[in-house]
Amino acid sequence: MFGAVAIMVDDAMLVAVNGDNSLLVRIDPSEAALLRSEPDASPAEMGTGRTMGDGWLHVDLDPDGRRLGFWVDAALRRRRG
Repeated sequence: MFGAVAIMVDDAMLVAVNGDNSLLVRIDPSEAALLRSEPDASPAEMGTGRTMGDGWLHVDLDPDGRRLGFWVDAALRRRRG
């Protein structure tokens, strides 16, 4: 659907991993403002200029993936909430 490898939990997408070392992360919309302020995050877009809404972020991971755990945890909080 997104041209990426999606990681699913309970039949819902948690994160999608893109070939360019970026992620599409599904988050709790109540955390959107806080998580968008992270230096590697930006609003996810479905086409240029069409944001996907507060529950989705685009994340540019560093080459070593050091913050992958941070973003997976953020996505899991949405699933637990």
